[in-house]
Amino acid sequence: MIRTLFSAAVLAIAVRSLSAAEIRKQSGDLVVTVAEADGGAGKPRVLFERAGSGQTATVDLNNHTESVSDILFTAPDQFVVRGKLRNGSRDDVLTVISTRWNMISDTVWARDLVVSPDGRTAGYQFRSPDSMGRTVLLTALVAYDLTAPAEPNRARSARNEDPSERGIPVYPEENRVRERYWILVEQGGTMTGGAPRRSFVSPIAWSPDSKRLAVVEHEGEEARLVIVDVSKGLRHASAMLVPIDREAFLQPNPGNALPIDLADSFVTFRDLHFSENGGSVSLTSWQLGPFAEKTVGLAVPSVNR
Repeated sequence: MIRTLFSAAVLAIAVRSLSAAEIRKQSGDLVVTVAEADGGAGKPRVLFERAGSGQTATVDLNNHTESVSDILFTAPDQFVVRGKLRNGSRDDVLTVISTRWNMISDTVWARDLVVSPDGRTAGYQFRSPDSMGRTVLLTALVAYDLTAPAEPNRARSARNEDPSERGIPVYPEENRVRERYWILVEQGGTMTGGAPRRSFVSPIAWSPDSKRLAVVEHEGEEARLVIVDVSKGLRHASAMLVPIDREAFLQPNPGNALPIDLADSFVTFRDLHFSENGGSVSLTSWQLGPFAEKTVGLAVPSVNR
């Protein structure tokens, strides 16, 4: 079935912030309002109607959404409410609401979520459950097609009862091929404890054309910029790795090389963004340990058209 998408050329979206607790947006004849639920329960309530219909549908966000930041119009028969799982945390909640059935069709719990410039795709880190905090995991970079219904956004390993297991794993390659949000890392057949050997140490960035995601990955003493191409579809993503020279971010004192006792230090980044033409990515580091706050640009491969 061919789905007709709203295009930027035909969308007439009126935005009005009513108060700290209420947001209203309109796209075409669909008007959506998010406000605090009645009774002081503190749970956001979504009200939506077709202009002039006189009929309003109501959906309460009983999916641990603590606050709401935006409403996204993504397809003719659904919209998405974006909010926070906990205020001040890195964890977002995406609530997909069907205007056909007047109900929540999917809930996504995501970490460090960023929506693509064209509004069609969300990229985020898999949010591993707290109970796995002492287990070594190889966690995934995940993408969710905001224009599609829930079922195509399920990996084969997804458990329906866990909102963290939503979207399609696009990196690392093992996670992508096996469609696993996390993989237990074993050494010599025995589970190792402690922190993951590989981890993401930067925000996620989208290219201006919405075809690539970028994130920095740390493993051992190595740091690399990961560029994931999703232009051929989320299940056909491919990745390229660009080495990062840690010494380029050093404080003046250590000089041009890391001291031996700091050889396993890794640089973390507070900002990551593509250039306007998508040909490079700028990385801005946190001032931490031997590293200074510096911005360095890296050339990145382009999408083959």
